[in-house]
Amino acid sequence: MFNLGFSEVILIFVIALVFIGPKQLPQVAKFLGRLAGDVKRAMGDFNQEINKTVKSANEEITQAKSEIEKPIETSKDENV
Repeated sequence: MFNLGFSEVILIFVIALVFIGPKQLPQVAKFLGRLAGDVKRAMGDFNQEINKTVKSANEEITQAKSEIEKPIETSKDENV
């Protein structure tokens, strides 16, 4: 997700250990894990809604296009 290497993860862990402390670090890590899961789930829901909207718009455009093309094809057939 963030494209972090092993050394970056260790550095973040050490900094968190210094600032948060060893007692609260597991609680903070659990909270951040849940937060990351919630954000990932929300992004998935958002992407799903966007995809449904785009699909619906494409279907409406296709339907409008076919409704416009029908009279044109009919007039072409009558002129031949």
